[in-house]
Amino acid sequence: TDAQGYKLAQAVIRNPDGSTTIDTKAARADGSLANETITVTSADGTTRTVSVDVDGVIDRIRTAVTSTEADGTVGEIVANYRGASLVSAYLLDRTVTTTTWDVGGKTVSIERDTDGDGLFDQTETQVTSDPGP
Repeated sequence: TDAQGYKLAQAVIRNPDGSTTIDTKAARADGSLANETITVTSADGTTRTVSVDVDGVIDRIRTAVTSTEADGTVGEIVANYRGASLVSAYLLDRTVTTTTWDVGGKTVSIERDTDGDGLFDQTETQVTSDPGP
């Protein structure tokens, strides 16, 4: 059971393309479905899509895509949508994080589109110096 007292059931499916689907259902005491979360992770682990149903229809979708470049730069894009599928859903918000390293340390750049209009509303840069020996 979870924190709300729902009985949890989980199915893990290995898909033919190598991706993995995890379907987690939470049932009320009377057996009716309280909510369902479906998580699909790509075979290489770089893409994850989480779909959430709280009323019998998928309501929210979160995608996370991670990439690593040859120079070690790591990028991650996390986007939240409202709707039943990515085809028909609309963007709620999006965060793009880029992490780079050089001899001086690490730089993390974060760009946020807080209202889903496709424009970044906030930009943040964090620089961590490597103090050396």
